[in-house]
Amino acid sequence: EERITYINIREALAAPPPPRQFIVEGYLPAGIVAALSGEGGSGKSYLAELLAVAIASGRSVPPFEVVAPATVLFVSVEDDELALRGRLYQIEQELELSPAEQDQLHANLVIASARGVLGQLMEFDEARNPRPAMGTDWLRMKMEETRPALVILDTKSRLFGLQENSNDDGAAWVSNLESLLVDHPATTFLVVSHVGKKDSEAKANQY
Repeated sequence: EERITYINIREALAAPPPPRQFIVEGYLPAGIVAALSGEGGSGKSYLAELLAVAIASGRSVPPFEVVAPATVLFVSVEDDELALRGRLYQIEQELELSPAEQDQLHANLVIASARGVLGQLMEFDEARNPRPAMGTDWLRMKMEETRPALVILDTKSRLFGLQENSNDDGAAWVSNLESLLVDHPATTFLVVSHVGKKDSEAKANQY
């Protein structure tokens, strides 16, 4: 079955498209693969978990305006259960969630500590061509089970499985995630990614 979408030209010319839907207004559109990048120790994992709590509970945290409570699947292959629980407790204490927001959080947030358990999402075949690995199969199964609006993957380096300095391998890795969105078009991926100091300085100099 062909899964490619073809644009109806007559309809496209007749009226503007509907506005893009957001999970976090102005920051996280629905149905894309996004990255949260920064140097080691810059607080990326804390921010990712804060966003997970905010979206799952429906609590806006300036400057992040949550559109509505939504299901979040947070998969960490970097932190153990103790670290994730400690961060979750700290965030809840700081936000002072109401009983109703806590109920939403309990219903909508799934946090998995998969450090040392979940394999990489991609691997090379015998001909050194990138292909999905067992980690992708597990992720597909959990997405079918939880039907999340947002999937947070922390971190890319431990889930990559390919050559990180290869643009082609990076594109293949993103395409693999996008293939999972075919059956979940409203889901967004947020991938936590480390960058070195030289990489961040180079990107800053591009603007």
